[in-house]
Amino acid sequence: MRAIAQHNLWFMGPPKNRNYRLQGKSMISLIPRLGRTSSSDAGVLRQEMQWLHRYTGRDGRNFVYSLEWISPDHLIDENLNAVFLPEIEKTKATWNIFYDPVLAANNRELGGSGPLDFSKPKLAEMLRSDLAYMWANYFGHSQYWRLRGKPVFYIWAVANGTRNIEPLIAEAQSQGVYVLGDVFGSSEFPPDMDGFTGFVAATPQLQGLATEIPSVLSVFEKYFLQYGAPDSARPGDVIPAISCQYDDTRFRNIIDRPATRILARNRKDVERFLRLVKSNSQRIDGEKYAWIGTTNNWAEATTLLPTVDKGPQFLNRGEGFAKAGNYGYQHLEAVHNVLFPSEPAYIGPRILQREDGSIRFVDCDLLGELQVKNANKVDNPPDWATGMELRDLKNFGRQWRPQNPRGVVLRFRNLDGRSNRMVVRE
Repeated sequence: MRAIAQHNLWFMGPPKNRNYRLQGKSMISLIPRLGRTSSSDAGVLRQEMQWLHRYTGRDGRNFVYSLEWISPDHLIDENLNAVFLPEIEKTKATWNIFYDPVLAANNRELGGSGPLDFSKPKLAEMLRSDLAYMWANYFGHSQYWRLRGKPVFYIWAVANGTRNIEPLIAEAQSQGVYVLGDVFGSSEFPPDMDGFTGFVAATPQLQGLATEIPSVLSVFEKYFLQYGAPDSARPGDVIPAISCQYDDTRFRNIIDRPATRILARNRKDVERFLRLVKSNSQRIDGEKYAWIGTTNNWAEATTLLPTVDKGPQFLNRGEGFAKAGNYGYQHLEAVHNVLFPSEPAYIGPRILQREDGSIRFVDCDLLGELQVKNANKVDNPPDWATGMELRDLKNFGRQWRPQNPRGVVLRFRNLDGRSNRMVVRE
């Protein structure tokens, strides 16, 4: 099993909280465990990757990051090259481009409020030039996600957000691109593509709803079964999808549009949804895939990354109606329990001493806290914040070789509050 999730880039800087705010107001209701960080901070990205891989496969081999992209020379494009790729290359994870045609067109002042008509020369040229840029810069990357031997190019809102895009999709396919489209729940019949998936909660049939997950599971399964069969009108690969806990109330209120809330009441609801996805997953190139929302779409609550442990969990009725509440690490725990039960379970930070006297830190958060105490002076105390005296191991681990270990007491505390203590042997 491999998990795919959209990865958004968030930026601070001028103007303050650059894309955490919309029209001067915060558009996120959940509180990220790391706070409002910037995706340009490589240390934060490494911590996020460590968390995601801890619950799906320690070296990242089972995780696909679908990175939203808008245009060349954009802040997101610059961050992808300067921060994201150098960090993902330290793992075995894969990644692909999540192409948002609406944002791509609006960024170049080519879009409007309605579906984009790609029969217009300027829009057609935009997509062609963007694909050429992908070939020149990204599709050949050693860890770029490939299906059927081809680089995967994901197009968001391909059915409802575009018109007359079929010739351009066929053109991309003729170049050797695997086109994966966001179609679930669409009111329009999609064009021929290699694969079908979707952001299922953010689809027209569900917009404006406020309901809990158990009552909509049959609706979601219908999306998975609608395409892909060899005898169907649209044969191709189907990757079933989940929206862990969808709630765009804060974002929609700012732009005065109806909000959609497909809410999990607890972790068991998320696990139930994941079991539905897993049971509908098909093999592609010998592996099964599940699209599990986003890693960090805080504006829509479909996140995998942890939130703070504060306030009502999952369901928050503080304003007279149910909306998404902070869930801590429970989305990640649900993903592990259902999709990756054979992966080693996380039990907290561990400190191990090898026979050669070296100390190994296992499942210790990269932004966690290391304390070193000794009755005598330690000649080479490790500094977890800077990495001084610590050597990186594979899978986000670290190792330290103390020179004078007598009486050294180590204590490590992870960001989830779990801790461990060890007295170093002589």
